[in-house]
Amino acid sequence: MKKVNKSTDINNTLTQITQICDLKEEKIIVAGVSGGADSLCLLHCLQDLGYKITAVYVDHGLRKASVDDGEHVRAICSSWGIPFVLSQVDVNSFSTANKFTVEEASRVLRYRELFRIADDLKAQAVAVAHHADDQIETVLMHLLRGSGMSGLRGMQPVSTQHGWHKTIPLIRPLISTWKIDIENYCDKYEIKPILDETNLDTTFFRNRLRHELIPQLLTYNSAFKQGLLRTTKILQNDYVFLVELLEDECNRINMTELLGQVTFQMGAFSQAPLNLQRMILRRVVSLLRPDLRDVGFDAIERAIHFIKAADTSKQIDIVNNLILFIDSDLVVLGEKGKVYLRADLPLLYEHKTVNLVPGKSFRINDFWFVSIEHIKDISEAGNFRDNAQAYTAYIDADKCGLPIKLKTIQPGDRFPAYGLNGHTQKLSDIMINQKISRWVRPFYPIIWNQDGIVWVPGYRIAENMQIESTSKRFLRLSFFQKQTE
Repeated sequence: MKKVNKSTDINNTLTQITQICDLKEEKIIVAGVSGGADSLCLLHCLQDLGYKITAVYVDHGLRKASVDDGEHVRAICSSWGIPFVLSQVDVNSFSTANKFTVEEASRVLRYRELFRIADDLKAQAVAVAHHADDQIETVLMHLLRGSGMSGLRGMQPVSTQHGWHKTIPLIRPLISTWKIDIENYCDKYEIKPILDETNLDTTFFRNRLRHELIPQLLTYNSAFKQGLLRTTKILQNDYVFLVELLEDECNRINMTELLGQVTFQMGAFSQAPLNLQRMILRRVVSLLRPDLRDVGFDAIERAIHFIKAADTSKQIDIVNNLILFIDSDLVVLGEKGKVYLRADLPLLYEHKTVNLVPGKSFRINDFWFVSIEHIKDISEAGNFRDNAQAYTAYIDADKCGLPIKLKTIQPGDRFPAYGLNGHTQKLSDIMINQKISRWVRPFYPIIWNQDGIVWVPGYRIAENMQIESTSKRFLRLSFFQKQTE
């Protein structure tokens, strides 16, 4: 392989990017290589800079020549002494199953493979060969789709919050290099790229921009591309400032991600300026759908109006099988068809009835346990009738016959609560009075025995379970959270 002149513009750009990433020569960089001029130029330069590289060719299975192209890339890597991995994906099946365009399905599967392999190799970064002309096309695509600043700033030279991996960055060392310079570079060093005929197919949106729209725009301003590239760099700097504000806002509204759902405080969200509300909602969607690039303006505005209306009885579809609803002062975004998780409540998701055994604890979800224990001295409970601890109750063991069960609320259930002098109260009314939202009531746990309800956690024990001066044996019923290490 011919050595690169260290003073070339391309190499200077590469050096700047790799310095930003603090890349180490001894650690692997996974480079996505299609065999085109861009990726071969990137591979050539990274190696000349002294980095340890593994080249990955992802065969999308869309062209008859793709297998031969993969072998061509393998041969180039072999001659350059670069480790090579070929990965095959089924874009057409994935596109159909997920209702993606072929372009989008290809992108998603390609990045998934690159970061899967990078994770296996414990790589320090994934490098791709996007260049300045790609940047122009990307920004135009976002502009035509109605993107905000996040889209109009284009692709980043270094991205750590890309959604493909939590710790491995995505780098684009050629992002400021024009295509013509890359082609001249390949000519100079006798690099023979593969010509992909699908790049000429104008049924693909990006190709139409490249071959039809951009040439037209250049007739209006021959320096159009340079001007737009400058604009993206200005917007990138502005966006950094906005992201700092966004992080502060996400903390202020107590944004929390939990097992496939995101929640935040509605009141605090409503105090944020409209532009930050939009950014917050885009961030929320990106946490659950990192593969999803474009979230439409209409979807975000629909969500903002829904939150403003504060209707706790409804839910709305947002995008890509995600729903939004309001639980008291919490806004919740989650997967359609999945149960709503609350780490702060002892909810019974997987079981409708559980038999409880004194002296043993039972795990009711990822966060909570329940236990029943015999205690000898009621004085350790303090003033137990005041319900000082919402999820601990003390009852007369001789009044509470076995078996003791944990069940979820059923329609029509009534409860003879302590203090009602023998009268009963609907459990549904208790749930409302205790401000237990409709979204979690079907999973709320109730302690029963053979005679009826013993205790509603967070509320009172039954009238007939109360401890009296003559009581001799006592039971402590407790819900407690899993201890984290």
